[in-house]
Amino acid sequence: MEWGAATVAIIASIVVAVILGIPVGVSLGAVSIIFLLFISNMNTVMSVVATEFVGFWSSYTMIALPLFILMGEFLFVGGVSQSLFDFAAKWLQRIRGGLAMVAIGTGALFATISGSGLAGIATVGVLTGPEMLNRGYDKRLASGAIAAGGGLAHLIPPSVMAVLYAGLVEVSVGRQLMAGFIPGVVLTVIYAVYVLVWVRINPSAAPVEPPVPWKERFAALRRLLLPMSVAVVVLGCIYTGVTTATEAAGIGALMAIVIAVAVRKIGLAAFWSSGMAAVRTTAFIMLIGVGGKLLGWSLQYYLIPQNLVEALTALDLNRYVIMILIMLVLFVLGMFMDAVSIVVVTMPILLPLLNALHFNLMWFGVILLLNLEVGLITPPVALALYTIKGVLGEKISLNDVFRGGFIFFTADILLIALLIVFPSIVTWLPDKMIAP
Repeated sequence: MEWGAATVAIIASIVVAVILGIPVGVSLGAVSIIFLLFISNMNTVMSVVATEFVGFWSSYTMIALPLFILMGEFLFVGGVSQSLFDFAAKWLQRIRGGLAMVAIGTGALFATISGSGLAGIATVGVLTGPEMLNRGYDKRLASGAIAAGGGLAHLIPPSVMAVLYAGLVEVSVGRQLMAGFIPGVVLTVIYAVYVLVWVRINPSAAPVEPPVPWKERFAALRRLLLPMSVAVVVLGCIYTGVTTATEAAGIGALMAIVIAVAVRKIGLAAFWSSGMAAVRTTAFIMLIGVGGKLLGWSLQYYLIPQNLVEALTALDLNRYVIMILIMLVLFVLGMFMDAVSIVVVTMPILLPLLNALHFNLMWFGVILLLNLEVGLITPPVALALYTIKGVLGEKISLNDVFRGGFIFFTADILLIALLIVFPSIVTWLPDKMIAP
């Protein structure tokens, strides 16, 4: 089969399988196996399947993924999310639009111990959404700030998606995690500036809250020190090279369990539910990951990535024009697919192209994570916006949620443009790391 026809046939088969309700991971794997059988024998194909299953699930790099998920689960049941909100609210609420900045700040802080975008959005929405609406905040501002703050977990380490990406393209997990730190801080600042400009143009969008006594502010800070020490230890270990990213994830998970017990005296039921939640999330990601690895094999057998590279390089386009085209494709995919599926499906195709065009893979990883964040707030799927609507219920219309998300979506586009012009925003911190 000619490579162009094979490409269309494979993609169409996966789309049909997903539409029929077959899980994404199973769809990727089953379609890949079928197309491999067209050009190879059963023994070879089954050998590939076994190799990919064992290799991906037992990869030392990928072990970090369930450990980071477990860390976030135990910190969540340990009450850290409420501590984050109390700290941000007491320090920021006296500014006009302060609670919107609290939502963004809580999301940024939650990102350092969670790594899950939708979990961050749901948590920030529960903590800050009713407060903003009850105090008369513009509904678009409230929903946009929640979407923006929660989505930062894709970018700020320890990002689960960054670990998955690093494992798929075989770059240092530690360096990839740290590559997102400065862009995450920059994006947080841009979001805050958006809020300040919004309330300056329209003061009625947010009231001015009464100041909080300094005693209460420092009390909130003290309550936050213990859970935030987990993020400091994990990121510090990765940055200094004291441990690998996987070992740091293990330390973080252990610290989270100890803190959960010390702070809340959590019983066996909570331990079991947190552990099972981590298992379900890990299994979902790993199944899609294995399906993606099998898809990579089928694409390689049909020489699709190689022919795609040759076709694009023959056009003699500027490599940044090609990068913009790639981002447009990612943008469209984000309208219909979840983040894990996008990473797993696209990287087998894009990796040879990125290498041929000499793009820094860590830099592209951050660009990819930003596109995934955009995907959370772009219709028709827009999982982040539906999550916000689900959390706030009848207090807000879906139209307000979409309009608020769109306004903050422009900040992500602005940061992508900055990273293209100034790639050192991404690469500077990883290049300074002691760790390999």
